[in-house]
Order: sequence, then C-alpha cells, then structure tokens
Amino acid sequence: MKKVPLYWAAQLLGGILAGGINLLIFTAAIADFEEQQGLTRGHSSSIKSAAAFGDYWSLSPGVAGPFHAVFIEAFGTAFLTFVIFAITHPKNESVASSAVAPMVGTAIGVMIALLGSLTGAGINPARDLGPRIVTSMAGWGSAAFTNFGAYIVGPLIGGPIGAFIADYILFMD
Repeated sequence: MKKVPLYWAAQLLGGILAGGINLLIFTAAIADFEEQQGLTRGHSSSIKSAAAFGDYWSLSPGVAGPFHAVFIEAFGTAFLTFVIFAITHPKNESVASSAVAPMVGTAIGVMIALLGSLTGAGINPARDLGPRIVTSMAGWGSAAFTNFGAYIVGPLIGGPIGAFIADYILFMD
C-alpha cells in the first residue's frame, strides 16, 4: 500500500508528459481546426478542440447524461481490472507470463472499440487527468475540465468491482 501514492504520481506524470507531447505534435493541426470551426480556447465550445487531448462524453450523442457516462466508464474499468486480476491471479496457472501484456492490450482495445465512440473509454483517471492539466494550461482553462467527474468517479467504482469479481468470485476458495 505504501507504493500506491508513488504509482499514482507516476501515472499522472505519464499522462502530463503524453499531453505535452500531444500538444507539441498537433499544435498546428489543432489551431487550424479551431480556426475552421470558429472556436476560441477557453470558451465552453472549445472542448471540441480539447478533445484532441482527452475525453468529453457530452460531445457524444450516444450518452444520455453524466450518470450514463459514469456507468460506461465504470463498466469499462471493471472489465479491464477483471481481466488484469484474472490473468495474473496466483491460482491461474493457464496464462503464461508472456501472454499477459498482449491479453491486457487486447482488453484495452476491446474497451476502446466498444466504448470509444461513447465516452472515449478513459478507463484510467490518470490517463484522463494528465492531458486535461496540459490542456488547461495551454489555453483551454477551466473548459478543459468539462465532464471531468465521470472519468474519475467511473473508474473508482469500476476498478474495485472488477477486482472483487476476479478475486472473490472467479477464484474464490
């Protein structure tokens, strides 16, 4: 447990670095998009260009509202956490260690394919928060944090559920 804060910090730093790299690579393309769309950074409509960095469920017509977004994110995170816990569980002797990374990658890909058009399939609070911090500092301001709650609350609900199902139902004694 004492490594958890360090793990969280590393995840957040990785998200911030990824957001910064994204900004450096796509600055011109984002500026062109904003000009074509008549967007002003910092205005509520600027989340259309901020979406180059993260997820904004309100841009999806397939999401009914914030509770629906939280459910989608919780489901995606529960599935991913279940897969990770199930394939790495000490009682699971059928998965070779060399197969763990491809299986986790496949689970992430499946969640992105299923949920990406709805919420963007954030399924990791640090992956969402890091780029939002960069986006906020790069001119979007508080607009960068639009819809933010679903991408924190959903995974915090779904992660423990997926872990519980794997540890206490799938591999119960």
